[in-house]
Amino acid sequence: MGGSGIAGHVLQAAAGPECPVPVERVRGWTLPAWVGEDDLVIAVSSSGRTAETLACTRAALERRARTVVVAAEGSPLVELAVIVQVAGSLGVL
Repeated sequence: MGGSGIAGHVLQAAAGPECPVPVERVRGWTLPAWVGEDDLVIAVSSSGRTAETLACTRAALERRARTVVVAAEGSPLVELAVIVQVAGSLGVL
């Protein structure tokens, strides 16, 4: 969502159509139904407060997808990642 959404476009373009795994951009409230523990979710929000990004990140963590967070230090998105990391259920950067 917003300006941070460009990161998904760049990654998808860099991966190209020959990429052996799907690279999907999500610009809404829900992840694709197939996302699970074998997948990597990269959540990007400059402010770390974008509601849609927070919702998708929570869903990714609940599904035990490997999750990377890129956001402002101290933001709700980073705090969510830190809580999960401290709890030891997933390694989140």
